Amino acid sequence: MLLNYINRGWAKRAKGDFDGAIADYSKAIELNPKLAVAYSNRGEAKKAKGDQEGADADFAQAEKLNGH
Repeated sequence: MLLNYINRGWAKRAKGDFDGAIADYSKAIELNPKLAVAYSNRGEAKKAKGDQEGADADFAQAEKLNGH
């Protein structure tokens, strides 16, 4: 189920549905807050939407979870 949200978010992002992608990545994070890839992907969607501050926060969290 968790991977469904990641995959669906990726597909939505690829189609330009950034809000839908962010919602799916957020659901994946809700289900597993330690999943760095969900933060990274959500950051990419936020960046594409023009939310650089939100993107930077997500990228920082992904790096933290990856031990960087």
